[in-house]
Amino acid sequence: MAFRKKQKEEKKLIRSTNGRFVPYEETSNLARIKIFISIVPHGQADGVVKLLERVGVNYSVITQGEGTGAKFVPNLVADNKKQIIFSFVREDLTDKVKNTLKQRFSVSKASNGISFSINLTSVMGVSIYKFLSNTRKVTGK
Repeated sequence: MAFRKKQKEEKKLIRSTNGRFVPYEETSNLARIKIFISIVPHGQADGVVKLLERVGVNYSVITQGEGTGAKFVPNLVADNKKQIIFSFVREDLTDKVKNTLKQRFSVSKASNGISFSINLTSVMGVSIYKFLSNTRKVTGK
């Protein structure tokens, strides 16, 4: 119990001026967050995520999917296996992300894909916001 109380007191001291607690949103410039959903051929997701990390995207999730082309065109020889990437991007980085993905998708037919974004309307907690917006960067020793 004493440890928890000490942590709260230290937290207040870090973000206080003249003994008054100041919320994070009053001391920092908040940016909206968007979720970019990219659909790429199977095996391409790791390369796309590495490109997004270079641009400043902190958190991406890859999941497996399957295209619907073979259901509508029975003789389609193309591979239906897809990977879906969910990336959380600050609004000020969206143009960089769009341009990076556009370049990646135009390299060849094998690296083709689509991407779209959805506004994230709320995030619960300052720590989660900092993580998703890549505000608090963790550096190694």
